Amino acid sequence: MNITTRGSSTCVLLFLIVGGSSVAFGCGEANATESIDAARACLQRGLGLIEQQDVRGAIREFRTGLRLDPKHFDLRASLGAALSDLGERDHDLDLSRESLEVLEQLTRDFGHRARAWANLGTAYGRLGRFEEERQAQQKALELDPDNANLHYNLGVCAVELRDTVTAIAAFRRACELDPDDVDARANLAGLFLNEGRDVEAEELFEAVLRVVPEHRDVRYNSALLAVRRRDWVAAERHANVLARVDPARAKRLRGIMQRASQDLTK
Repeated sequence: MNITTRGSSTCVLLFLIVGGSSVAFGCGEANATESIDAARACLQRGLGLIEQQDVRGAIREFRTGLRLDPKHFDLRASLGAALSDLGERDHDLDLSRESLEVLEQLTRDFGHRARAWANLGTAYGRLGRFEEERQAQQKALELDPDNANLHYNLGVCAVELRDTVTAIAAFRRACELDPDDVDARANLAGLFLNEGRDVEAEELFEAVLRVVPEHRDVRYNSALLAVRRRDWVAAERHANVLARVDPARAKRLRGIMQRASQDLTK
């Protein structure tokens, strides 16, 4: 099964919950207000840089903001997420470890906030610590059970742990909470395909392709389903689309189609 990813990670890093108030601890009123406002400005600039894919610049802004308001939840959560993102992208273990330090401390200070646990779980997963990721994502869901992204994260983690039952339940719930989430649908369909539940898989594949016709994972998995059914016309149609958007995967798919066809002639 090809897990559909979001950005550079399979799980969702929750940067963009902003607007929560920070708390000044032991500051004079005027200076505290100025520091809080300046810290919030750093947060907004940092989030803007995340949108521009400038993660290093965002980290600098988040660090600057935390020097002004060290207890600011959004700054700390965003810094931990950005460090995890950059650590994975650059294969920098030191950044990944720093991310864990930031996020583990965040859960100790803000254990009632689902986003703290969700980002910690994603950071664990990026280091291959999937059982710890599962525990963190489940804690996040206890705090925010109707958050589709959190169910999605648990589903991805469950796939890594080869816990198909949990993965299917998680992606199904993510789809119920957010019917427009094509990635959750794609992954649920892929699990159905692996389980031999072809009719359910096909229905979801078709639903995703109506919205995103060039969805790479769904095109590939749809082609595998067509090969399983010996529907060479459908398999070729999916392969042609893949050839435009993902030539390497299209080449791999054509190899699978060729071997399957040869097996029939033996």
